Amino acid sequence: MADRTQIVLDDLARRHSQIIDVQQGNNNSMSTVITRTPLAELIGYSSTLRTLTSGQADFTLAIDGYEPVINR
Repeated sequence: MADRTQIVLDDLARRHSQIIDVQQGNNNSMSTVITRTPLAELIGYSSTLRTLTSGQADFTLAIDGYEPVINR
């Protein structure tokens, strides 16, 4: 997964994520990416993440709070 971390980070950036932390695992075998991402941007993300990482990644979702939506 570590070699695919940048691909995942690029995808999260397109989803308006705020990257909080990227933690590298032992021997670069695994990365943990902590973000704040709008919930609407994570619909269907599990499938996308599996595709980006050839099925090697998993993610956990936790509601962190609420913020007003900015009209664009």
